Amino acid sequence: ADNWRAYHSAFHTSAADVGRIASQAGPGLVVLTHILLHGASEADLRTELSDAWEGDFLLPDDLDLI
Repeated sequence: ADNWRAYHSAFHTSAADVGRIASQAGPGLVVLTHILLHGASEADLRTELSDAWEGDFLLPDDLDLI
């Protein structure tokens, strides 16, 4: 629903924003959790993040151990 999209946009970080933050912070690895795709594919998310961050990142499944 539109109200949930607005809420998540206001209180969650987009993949592009994660990429920009990671570029500034310089971590060795970015691990994304609690992912909300809202109709996008995982490939879309990977592309959006890769456009802003050239480092390594993981999109683990629930219960994965990192």
